[in-house]
Amino acid sequence: MDSWRQPLENSSDLIARTGIPRRVLLRLLSATDAGVGFRVLDVGCGCGELAAYLNSLGISCTGIDESPLNVVEARRAVPACEFTCGGISGSIPGPQARFDLVLVREASVFRTSLLSPSTLAASLQLLSRVRPGGCLAFLARIGAGASTAGSHRLSCYARHVGSLPGNYDLHELPGGPILARSFRSLTARENGSGYAIAVLRLPPKPMSQDEWTGAFDGARQAAQAPCCQWAVQGAELTHLRSKAA
Repeated sequence: MDSWRQPLENSSDLIARTGIPRRVLLRLLSATDAGVGFRVLDVGCGCGELAAYLNSLGISCTGIDESPLNVVEARRAVPACEFTCGGISGSIPGPQARFDLVLVREASVFRTSLLSPSTLAASLQLLSRVRPGGCLAFLARIGAGASTAGSHRLSCYARHVGSLPGNYDLHELPGGPILARSFRSLTARENGSGYAIAVLRLPPKPMSQDEWTGAFDGARQAAQAPCCQWAVQGAELTHLRSKAA
């Protein structure tokens, strides 16, 4: 085998193990400017498949997952990375310095409305671990093929990150062989199928303590609201069940 083919085949194998299409990973890396030397916190790291790929690119990855079994498997599969079992409300692992990128892929708090005080506060807690100029990003399945209990529309992510400090951009990558598109604003009527990448970038100047306090106060005072149709249907179903009881 030619020597130059081995790295390419190894990379393809690592990408395949993540279960994420190559074009989605490339768009994520491009949108967040992630590269060699970056420090990444992978929230909902699973069994470490994405961490293994990022590590192969020279990116230092720390993973956190709510499943003890996932964490055990991740530690076995990628010993070069740090993995911790826990949720966002607990102590967030990683270096004392802040992360260049906090990537959210799976966390129970985000399976409910993205416009609730609890989800906004969770994102702010993660955002507080991002260095000035760094990113908080969401990578999620949307539309057909996504879990009904936890999938959101593109507009939900737009409204969520738009409520947080910093500048945001939103990317839609359809499930079929269609070129990716970027959106700055979306309506609730849009319901695509594929992947959503929501990227929130902090200003390069550090936020003051008063600015962080104001952001958390705003999150606590946020109106509880459903962010998409599945949330509305879930609320109606809960109401009907309570009446029947």
